[in-house]
Amino acid sequence: MAHIDPTGHRRYKEKKHLKSPTSGPESPVSEPRPTEVQERCATGPQGTSNDCSSIELETEDKLEYRFVPAGSSCVNFKVRAPNDAHIALTSGPEESDPMLEVFIGGWKNTKSVIRKNRTKPDVAEVETPDILNAGEFRGFWIRWLDNVITVGHEGAAAAFLSYENPEPFPIKCVGVCTGWGAAGSWLIEPAKEEAAPTASALTGSVACWIPVANGEIPPNAVVGGSDGEDLYIGRAHHEGALIPGKVVRSHGVCYVAWGGVENPKAEYEVLCDFGGVFVPGTGSEIPATAVPAGETEDGEPLFIGRVNHEGTVTVGKVQPSHGVCYIPYGGQELSFAEYEIFLTRWDNLHEMEWVPVGEGDGPMPPTAVIGGHLDRTTLYIGRSFHEGSITPGYVSRENSECALPWGGKMHRKRRYEVLCTPGEFVPFNDDTTLLHATPAGVSEQGEPLYIGRVSHEGNLISGKIQRSHQVCYIPYDGKELNFKDYEIFVRSPIAPLRR
Repeated sequence: MAHIDPTGHRRYKEKKHLKSPTSGPESPVSEPRPTEVQERCATGPQGTSNDCSSIELETEDKLEYRFVPAGSSCVNFKVRAPNDAHIALTSGPEESDPMLEVFIGGWKNTKSVIRKNRTKPDVAEVETPDILNAGEFRGFWIRWLDNVITVGHEGAAAAFLSYENPEPFPIKCVGVCTGWGAAGSWLIEPAKEEAAPTASALTGSVACWIPVANGEIPPNAVVGGSDGEDLYIGRAHHEGALIPGKVVRSHGVCYVAWGGVENPKAEYEVLCDFGGVFVPGTGSEIPATAVPAGETEDGEPLFIGRVNHEGTVTVGKVQPSHGVCYIPYGGQELSFAEYEIFLTRWDNLHEMEWVPVGEGDGPMPPTAVIGGHLDRTTLYIGRSFHEGSITPGYVSRENSECALPWGGKMHRKRRYEVLCTPGEFVPFNDDTTLLHATPAGVSEQGEPLYIGRVSHEGNLISGKIQRSHQVCYIPYDGKELNFKDYEIFVRSPIAPLRR
């Protein structure tokens, strides 16, 4: 396995001036705008006002797509329909392969799916009861980055539907339609001129930053540290940069580290409603799912970090090119080569509960999921951070370590998490099995990793399934072993959908 190249996160154009953080990541496409689509001012739901360039569309109950140009990595839209809002992602303004379709509120407004090339079985599916409403607009976003498609609710950080496409293609157009007894009204944010990418655009994750001032803390703000009170994850503009830092309610400011000084900012943004996790980091090694939260004045992405310092846990910025985390503390900007870095939680898409254990985090949880056995010792399903990845493995209560497979070797971790969401292991038959499985980690390249299990030499050992490798890796006898026959962990019994 390759190590993370920090420059891989630099998906930006060299520039000296940072544009507005609310600028979208969209860019224009060469295809002409379809003549039947008109841009005009639209009044949003419940009396809110939308951008005057919003595209209004009405779709009949006939499953015929109407196309608009796509942005470079996302589309934001609102739809009012009783069921079956369909969105097509294509290379041109017509239905033709390759093509991905997102069906929101299908099956009488009970399920949502992603379909590839108009062919069943669907490649991703999730229960979404009453997700649409015939009497009000509901907002959604669809994002694509590299080969990962994610779908989420407007204003929400986590996606509710995702698919890793092994055969990516350029997405230039977005089509919308309704059917199966439903007509619909649409408000679509059009493609815009290319602007400086926001922090969320750099990874494809959707971070919700709420602008506030003077010590205000929005609902569902993310706590990142403590110093006699909770410290919240914030960011603020300073000297042409957008810098992550700590929000101290009692001081009424967000402190950011820059130029050797702790800089107080009365106007700032707070990260809200985002499921993330801090994991150990060091130097310039930036995990694939690290959350970019800003940029330097020269356009280099900055990530959220924190450090234990003088009895506090202080939030700051990780700058890859410097190989350190800077924190604002005591009026100064302090640097640390060892720190914790904030990552997106892939398992939040599936509501999996992982409980920290080890190094003072407490005993084994009573609901820890048993994953197998080694000799006569019970093994639990665990995972830990390693070389830019979050890798599943097994935990033995006897030695309080998580063993995980990586780079041909077995690695032991004293800090780890234990799975506490029940499920079962089922035989892995083909890729459709993955539709019902739950990502439990991510490789250093950003590929989802699943929980697998292998019977080996009379033992039952859990490890990681890496789809692109088509094997299950387990840690055993100091080595990383791979197997083509294995079981995969799912939350509930497999019951294929039919339509």
